Parts: sequence; C-alpha cells; structure tokens
Amino acid sequence: MAALGGVKRTRVGYCGGLAANPTYRKVCSDEEFSDWAEVIQIDFAPEELPYEDVLSHFWKSHDASFGSSKRQYMSAIFVHGDAQGEVAERMLAARPRRVATVVESATDFYQAEAYHQKWLLQRKAGLFKALRIMDVEGPAGLLDSRAAARLNAFAAGHLSAEETFAAMEALTPPSRTDWTRLATPSVLTGHVSSTAQGLAEAGELDNEALDNVRRRMLLG
Repeated sequence: MAALGGVKRTRVGYCGGLAANPTYRKVCSDEEFSDWAEVIQIDFAPEELPYEDVLSHFWKSHDASFGSSKRQYMSAIFVHGDAQGEVAERMLAARPRRVATVVESATDFYQAEAYHQKWLLQRKAGLFKALRIMDVEGPAGLLDSRAAARLNAFAAGHLSAEETFAAMEALTPPSRTDWTRLATPSVLTGHVSSTAQGLAEAGELDNEALDNVRRRMLLG
C-alpha cells in the first residue's frame, strides 16, 4: 500500500474484535481473542488517492477468492462511517468473480508488536540500519515514519530505487512538517543520505547515483 501515491503512513495491527488489548500470541491461541483479524491501517490523503483506488489495490494485492478457517486471516475491509461502507459494498458487489471479502464497521485498532511493523524492511538489515530510524525515533518511528513506509514498499519490490529516492526527497525540508517527531532539517537530511549509502552498499545504487543524491542534499 505504501507504494501508492497519497499513502502517508501504514501500520499493522488488529481490528474487528471485542476483548481489549489483543496481541499476536493471544489472537493465535486464546479463544477469547479469536474474533480479532490481522489488518493494515492506512493513513492516506483522499484528495490524492481516492478511496476506490485503495480498495482496488487491496483486491489486487491478495487472493480473496478463498475464505479462511480463522477470522485472524480473513479478507476484510473495516470501514469508518457510512460513506466508506457504501463504497466498499458497491465495489464488492461489482467484483467480476466471487470473493470471500467481508465488509465490517471498524472496531478499535490495536497496533501489532514492533517486530511486525515494516517487517520486510526490518529483514533487510543493512537497509534498516541505514535508515537509523530506531536510533532517532525508537519503535514509534516504524508506525509514523513516512520514509519507513516507502522503504518497506521498496523492500517488498513494489518501488524501484529511483522511485524510492524520489519519494524520500519529497520528505526533505521544507516538507518536514509531514514528520511527527523529526524536527530538524539536519536529521531529515541524515535519513536520506544514510539511506542512499545503505542502498549503494547493497548494490541497489551505483556510486554516480549516490553522488547525485548527496549533491542534491547539499544544494537543498
């Protein structure tokens, strides 16, 4: 989802259940928490990305033709309000083939454990360390950092290196108000610069391209 223009932040967690404070262990093995589903929560700008496009990408991103024996893994859209519900139901009814997706009103959302957040990015240790987000922001950065969302899309193979850097550069000053915890231009610039170095070391960016990124950072 973070590869879509207009998506600001993503986080994974649990929705749809009743018992408070679900965790991965509880959802997997505790009957009291069996009504919770694993979900992704998306912050997006409707003026840049229509809700219909979010739903279209949702169906493109997984095989919804088969149901799950566990609610934990079901195909579901948790809507916020009647407007989203009407759009979701209309698009579900118009699907060209039968899908097992259900539309439900969103309950409270609980964030999943830190090791689940931006999982693919965390598995790319060199890239994850280059971002330095844990050093600067701690675990909360995995939830709120727009850079982490874009880089997770890159780690998943949904953005090229060039597209990733274009997105990263868009987050540098003067657009720093899009960041919730990083206050100074030097810190923001450090994120882009260190990430460029990490990608270069990983062979995703040649030295000339890395120099160009550094040059743009100096000029910007």
